[in-house]
Amino acid sequence: MRRLAFALAFLTAPALAQPETVEVDGTETLSGLWKISFPAGASGYMPGRGRLYTVGMESFCRLQQTGKNVLANCLPGWGPDSGDGELDGKDLHLAWGVALARAVIDAKIESASVRAFNGDFALKVVGIRHDAPTPASARKLVLGASDTSSNAKLLTQTLEELAAGAIIMPHEADVALNFGHQMGDNQANSSEEIRELGKVEAVLYLGDGRAPQSRVTNVDTIHTPLGVHAFTFSAYRVEFANGERLCGIHQRDDGVLDGFLCV
Repeated sequence: MRRLAFALAFLTAPALAQPETVEVDGTETLSGLWKISFPAGASGYMPGRGRLYTVGMESFCRLQQTGKNVLANCLPGWGPDSGDGELDGKDLHLAWGVALARAVIDAKIESASVRAFNGDFALKVVGIRHDAPTPASARKLVLGASDTSSNAKLLTQTLEELAAGAIIMPHEADVALNFGHQMGDNQANSSEEIRELGKVEAVLYLGDGRAPQSRVTNVDTIHTPLGVHAFTFSAYRVEFANGERLCGIHQRDDGVLDGFLCV
């Protein structure tokens, strides 16, 4: 009997050749935009579902620190809720998911002005911790000048079309699928949501992210995972007249938009 493996990320793929336009920040709080590299190698068996695996994933996350509490909203999404955790003294704990299956990072933070950190990454399945053989790494991003790359123009056009009622350029029916919205909170953006944000005022390229193109894949009876295809996307910070969002976008070589989500 074949089982299911829940691929929480994907095998390392080459990043696109577009240069980054951000640097490490040094403000006195964890609040801000971070790039977090989640490693492969953690796995655990969940009764009735099969073996869960993590494979390498490059995410962009908005951390919001209020006292000891830290919220983490990431693109792509990590599960049926936004991440949360706390900074207790020098101990930072972040977690995404539900009680039965959670992805966690535990790191030592020397001060609130930390600009980068490494931390133990693990998958918790039914309360049992399964550590990856290598750590997660994170660095805070400094926001610079607006970006005018082709993907920035594509993102602006997509936002304008959606605000006007619907995306009209060639696109897949579910443009948010590869960003993990089927796992929970990262739902596809509605026209009303984007319209209420107002006019796009600035678009800043943050870098390239990597995610699994398929979140669920078959494995055999000895729990050997099949290959998970890479989904590489461009990440941007978008300033609107009435707020800001962290957005990801990808267009296939044939011009079809196959990935778009703002969180």
